[in-house]
Order: sequence, then structure tokens, then C-alpha cells
Amino acid sequence: MSTPKLIRSTAAAVELLADNLARSFINSYPVQLIAQKTSTLSQLRRDDRGNPKNIRYILDKHCPSLTHPLLARMSPTPFLTSGEQHSYYCVSNALKRDNNSDVAYNREIRTMSDNGTISLDWYPSRPSDRSDPTPIVIALTGIGGSSYEYHIRCLAKTLATQEEGKCSRLVVMNYRGASKTPLTTGKLYNAHDTNDYRNIVANISQQFPNAPLIGAGFSLGANLLTRYLGEQGSDSPLTAAISVCNPFDMSALGDAISANTAFNENVFHPVVTSAVKRMFVKNQSIIKSSPIGFDYDAVMKAKTTSELFLLALAKAYNFKDCQDYFHFASSTNYIHNIKTPFLAINTLDDHIAPASALPVRAIQENPYTALALLEKGGHLGLFCGVDSKIWYLNPMAEFVNGAIASKKIL
Repeated sequence: MSTPKLIRSTAAAVELLADNLARSFINSYPVQLIAQKTSTLSQLRRDDRGNPKNIRYILDKHCPSLTHPLLARMSPTPFLTSGEQHSYYCVSNALKRDNNSDVAYNREIRTMSDNGTISLDWYPSRPSDRSDPTPIVIALTGIGGSSYEYHIRCLAKTLATQEEGKCSRLVVMNYRGASKTPLTTGKLYNAHDTNDYRNIVANISQQFPNAPLIGAGFSLGANLLTRYLGEQGSDSPLTAAISVCNPFDMSALGDAISANTAFNENVFHPVVTSAVKRMFVKNQSIIKSSPIGFDYDAVMKAKTTSELFLLALAKAYNFKDCQDYFHFASSTNYIHNIKTPFLAINTLDDHIAPASALPVRAIQENPYTALALLEKGGHLGLFCGVDSKIWYLNPMAEFVNGAIASKKIL
């Protein structure tokens, strides 16, 4: 190719690239970051565990996808025009396998003190050396979910394929009876009891003392994680934590899933109820003999998630009704006591975890907590670009590495 033609060809390519970048910017939405404002000097202060006393230090220094004027944006996938479409796409792709999600877990079975059983799915593998310093992200899924979900597998792959020196392991704590985990007692998953997660975190911390631990929670798993952090306060062994699409206010979630919408009737309720019913059928002898007193037949007839909350949680744990249980299980009232760098990611069009119920003021008043609020993305969707990548994976990886890099060894 002659020099003039090469120049014209290069110029055309640059012009096309610039045009695509401009279109992408125009069709994108900025990240609204909510966190306590502070001076640069106060950001440098540390707590007794070596963590920055203000999360702004981590965000401003290490998380350009949340703070940079040009990079802190999200371009929703063009064919997903509503929050419900993002959520449906997330559900419909739960079993999808591609280069971003093709992982093989290493499963570990743990027996709890009450003889209950938890399964841990590790990627790339469980550490073989006690002194291994590779960070470990300990994840909790939503109700009816497990390590198999597409967004969880994508997170595992993302964390494991960072640049050298920034890779992390992911371990997913599958709830009792979930993801082919045997149910060995009558105690089931619930949205309020943090003891299993507390025990798993403490055990991993003891087994691998050189590995920084990061918490990650999705949907109701994020609610559990937030409660755990508030309960622990300054005693949390986690270096940092990330919450994705946390409803925070369970009463608002209850109202949202009770709404007469096409998504609830055709997607949400069928997916969640079928998962719970499968677990009940598989473990019916244990469930029927449980002293908790589950109404097995009523659960099998339930058609909505609201009915399951009433039958399998509220009544089983001696709450008078769902509202009583939702009020107790909400994580909103625990935010003020979080003393671990905590990043929440939510969307304004989330029809399961309504933005109107987000504890914006509480998050802004706590120097350890921040909220990244997106215009679009639905519940656990947040698909961006024409290739439908999950937007929050990169900010999560940045925050994990930033929190670890910011922690001062005392």
C-alpha cells in the first residue's frame, strides 16, 4: 500500500474509532457515587486494623471506573431497554458458558457445629499452602442461587485473570440444601442468620492467615453480608466488602415482589419457587421431621415467593407475618456500625430492590461505606455494550485490589 493510501486508511480508522467512542459516550450514563466527602489528609488516617478510615481513599486512588470523569460511565446493552429486560437476560443466561464464564470449581464440603452442611466452591482451586498470600473473595448468592450462575462464574474468571500480582481466588458459599449440597438438618437458608457465613469466614481466616479476605454478596446474599459486617463492627476479619443489588429494606422488597407485574409472574416467582420446591422434594424426610415445623404441603402448593417467605421463613422462625420478618431481616439498620470498607452497587431501575428504599443517608454518613448508583441495569443485570458484558465486574476487581493495596500492615 502506498504511503498516501496508508495515511488515508489510518485516518479513516481513527475517525471511525473516534465516532464509535463518541456514540458510546453519548449513549452512556454516569456513575453516581455517594460517599462521605472528606479532606485528603483525613483519607490517610487508619484504623486499628490498618484500613483507611474513609473509603474515598480507595475509590479515588484505585477505582477509575467509579471516579474518573470519563471512565465512570455505563453504556447499557442496546437491545435491553428496561430494568426488567436486564433482569430477564440475567436469568435466561444463568447456565450460559463462554470464555468469560467457563470455570471448573473445586468443591469442599464443610460440616457446621449443628451438623448442618455447607459446600464451598473454589476457583481456580482451594489453596494448598497455608502461607499462600493470594486474596480470597468469599461470596454469597441470592435466594435460589448458587455458584453455577453466570454472573458468579464471570466474577470468578475476572478475579483470576487480572494482571500479574492482582489475581484473587473466589470461593462461593452455597447455602444448606442449595447447589447439590446435602441437607443434613432441618435448618434452611434464610435472609437473616449470618452464623454460617461468620463461621466460614473465621475458618478460612484461620486456615490461610496470609490471604486478605474480601466479602461479596448478591441480592439477598448482599443483605446477609451487610448484616454480618454491621454485627461484627471493628471485629470483622474482612479487608473489604462489596454488595451488588442489595434490597437493604426487606419490606420494600416484599412490596416489589408482590406487585402484579409480568416479570414477577412469568420469571421471578417461577424461578425462585421451583428452586425451593426442588430442594424440599429432594430432602422431604429431613424437612418433614424438622422441629422447626415446616408446612411441607403448603410449600409445595405455593405459587409466589411471598408465600414461600411466609411459610418457609416467617412462620418457621416464629415471626407473626412476613412484614414482621422483613423488618427484622433488613440490613439497613446495620450500616451505621460497619467498620470495614464497603462498596454497594445498585441501579435506579431495579424492580426487586427499589431505589426508593436505598439507605442513601446512612451510607453517606458512614466514612467506611459508599454507594455506586447506576441509571440502568435492573436486578443483577447491568449488561453493557453490544457484547453484553456485565458492567460491575471491573469495578469489583478494582475495589478488591484497591482495598488490599490501601491496607497498611501494622
